[in-house]
Amino acid sequence: RERYEAIGSYFGNTGPGNDRLKAIEAYRQGVALGDYEVSAHNLAILLESQRQFAAADSAYVQSATHETPPNFATFQQLGFQYVIEGKYAEADSVVGVYVKARTPVAGMQFVHATVLYQRGQADSARAFAAQLDTASNLFDRSQAIDFVGQIDESAGKLKQAYAELTRGNAI
Repeated sequence: RERYEAIGSYFGNTGPGNDRLKAIEAYRQGVALGDYEVSAHNLAILLESQRQFAAADSAYVQSATHETPPNFATFQQLGFQYVIEGKYAEADSVVGVYVKARTPVAGMQFVHATVLYQRGQADSARAFAAQLDTASNLFDRSQAIDFVGQIDESAGKLKQAYAELTRGNAI
């Protein structure tokens, strides 16, 4: 398994010509040997970059269902992948599964806020993200403030957006 992780990493990240097809094949072989935590996760990222969304979804799900404890990054990427595909119910479901399995993380809540925004519920997305402004983790807090600022910016509220973005960057 480690061999295929190394080959996938070499060709997917740093190898000559950055040969993603060789990296994808190596990660597929790693998954076939039962390496869901690393190979399936990295396979999903590469498939997503190749716009092979259905295959990426499948690899993310394989990774997410075999990781113990659940990996935040895998769940968040799967949630955002569903948002990109317009599968909003699935994105919210991923958030729910993760939150039940682990302590809620503000970063997972951004998936839900993004779903609200993509559904045209910008005010609800803004209000939801603004609640995360109280997060104890400073990174999560700055992300929440930036998210609110970006929503304000897209709504043409430039002074308000500038104030939020400046406050987020100050953290």
